Amino acid sequence: MIHNSKLPHSLYGKENQPEICLIVKDAVKDRKDRDYEPTVRKYERIVEENGLKELVKLILPMKQIKLEFRPFEIKRKLSTSFTMFVADKSLHEILFGGSHLGREFQKRKK
Repeated sequence: MIHNSKLPHSLYGKENQPEICLIVKDAVKDRKDRDYEPTVRKYERIVEENGLKELVKLILPMKQIKLEFRPFEIKRKLSTSFTMFVADKSLHEILFGGSHLGREFQKRKK
């Protein structure tokens, strides 16, 4: 949990917790398979086991980003919908270097 009683000057308190979007690698490596639900279920279980359910509001697999988040307006809406976006370091270049999320996220420094 982000709020920690041991930290006297935490960025987030109990009343203003961030809304996090977790961007994850695909669990199923089959490129032809368009179903990303197994990946979502896998990471939802991990999030719940670690007590982060109230912080992580959305889990986005790379396959879902590639399929559903192509139009500019949808990317813009996504970039303003969450306080923070968390992704594996190996996904950073794919997400922000290419055209998957691009300028809107860089502009908002998320």
